[in-house]
Amino acid sequence: MFDFKEGRPFEPDFVLFLRRADNGQTSIMQIFIEPKGDHLRQQDQWKEDFLLQIGQVARLETVFQGRDYTVYGLPFFNEGTSMRKPFAAAFEHLRKM
Repeated sequence: MFDFKEGRPFEPDFVLFLRRADNGQTSIMQIFIEPKGDHLRQQDQWKEDFLLQIGQVARLETVFQGRDYTVYGLPFFNEGTSMRKPFAAAFEHLRKM
């Protein structure tokens, strides 16, 4: 993937695919997740900014007829730092969609 602002390449560490079928309609979510150590957070801030823009800026073509397909990026994740709460809140928001 390439960021929207400067076209820098970025390969998130994890991609989570979720599928929900309801009344003959299928919804698919593709979620990009990037764990990040505190020592790299400042220099990689552009990556988190990009992840948070994905759901708002990305334009999707129809992939499959009859399927709703969306992409999202989550804030950086790190279990032992202040990054945990924003990640958990964003994940919970997606879970309720």
